[in-house]
Amino acid sequence: MKIIVLSDIHSNLEALKSILNDISKISFDLIISLGDIIGYGPDPEKCIKIIQKEGIISIKGNHERMLLKAEDRVFANDIARKAIEWTEENISTNSKIFIESLPDRYNYGEFLFVHGSPLDHDEYILRRNTAIKSIQKIREEGINFCFFGHTHIPGIFYEDGGFYYNDNIYLDKDKYYLINPGSVGQPRDRNPKTSYLIFETEEKILTFKRIEYNISRTAEKIEEAGLPIELGVRLYYGV
Repeated sequence: MKIIVLSDIHSNLEALKSILNDISKISFDLIISLGDIIGYGPDPEKCIKIIQKEGIISIKGNHERMLLKAEDRVFANDIARKAIEWTEENISTNSKIFIESLPDRYNYGEFLFVHGSPLDHDEYILRRNTAIKSIQKIREEGINFCFFGHTHIPGIFYEDGGFYYNDNIYLDKDKYYLINPGSVGQPRDRNPKTSYLIFETEEKILTFKRIEYNISRTAEKIEEAGLPIELGVRLYYGV
């Protein structure tokens, strides 16, 4: 079985379309999005409609939770808060209902899909000690492979908390891993190309894909929408 995993689209239509064009060239069984369809970018409604049209399994991210629960916005920085307030005014009621229907996590056989971590929906897994605690959690749940987003940095954490990234990675079916596909709409690993991964479940092979997209058009639309200009500038640098 071949699963496509993506995360953190952040209303970046150009990036999402580039990925969908890329995966249209291969055969696959399932696409799963790890949350944050919305936030930051200028096309929340169009991105949501694509997710629905393509039948992409999705979960809530912290930006979806901020949209639904205004009191959560106190924990966000000014730019994220302004973007989610703008998003609230620029998506349909039907899209809000769809977002509300999304689960916080998704289990598929031996695989777990979360936004932040298996311990906390909004936790950032960036350091060894955090990774080890999350590994311990999935071990307790009898899960070997946990896919997460939120950090916008592609790669995997091993059982010892070490972090690794390569285009192709072979996994051991008897070990435990935390796997991040990176961000579709706002990469933060100093590579501006949009990011996603392909997981071949039988062979346990991860393939990370980086695809070019029209950053200039996204940045122009951010400015035209009146969103903070920093949101467009950072896309050129992958930060």
